Amino acid sequence: MRFFFALIGILFDIIILALAGFVIYCAVEPGFLFDQFDLVKPYFEDMNMRTQIGGGALVFFILSFRGVFLLLFSGKERLFAVKRTEHGDLTVSKTTLEHVVSRIAADQTPSASVASIKIAQDGSSLRINLKIKLDLAKCNLGEFIDKFNLDIRGYFKNSLGIELSRLDIQAEAAGAEIEAA
Repeated sequence: MRFFFALIGILFDIIILALAGFVIYCAVEPGFLFDQFDLVKPYFEDMNMRTQIGGGALVFFILSFRGVFLLLFSGKERLFAVKRTEHGDLTVSKTTLEHVVSRIAADQTPSASVASIKIAQDGSSLRINLKIKLDLAKCNLGEFIDKFNLDIRGYFKNSLGIELSRLDIQAEAAGAEIEAA
C-alpha cells in the first residue's frame, strides 16, 4: 500500500512539475501560447502580469521538484530489532520509541519535554541519549533524573521487553513552553 501511495505522489508531483515548467516557459516566451490559445492572450500581454504568473509557477515548480526529490530519495523509517527468535524478529520503529519516551517525560513531576533523542542498537538492547527540558526550579534534579531513569527503564523492560544498555540524560532549563504543554 505504501508503494501505491508513493507512486501516486510521484505522478502527482511530476504532473505539477510539468505544468509549472510549461507556465514558466509561457511567461518567458508568450508567443508560443498566443499561437495556441487566444483566451489567455490578455493575461500574458502585460509584463507585470507575466511576472506574477511566472513567479507563481516558479513557486509550484520548486515545490513539486522538492516533492519528487523527497519521494524518490527519502529513507525508510529506522527500525530496531530488539528480539530475534527462530520464529521471527521483533522490531520497533524509532518514531514509536520517541513517542514512548516523550510520553514518559510528560508524565513526570514536574513535566518535562524531549528536546532531542538519539537511539542506537547495541546488540539486542538499545542505547538512548536524551536531552530534556524542564523547570529546574521546581525539582531536585538528582531525584528527578533517578525517577525518570527508573520509569524509562521499567517501561522498556516490563511493557516492551526491551533492555536498555545505556541511558544518558541531559537536562536543560525550560520555563514557559513546559507550562503550555
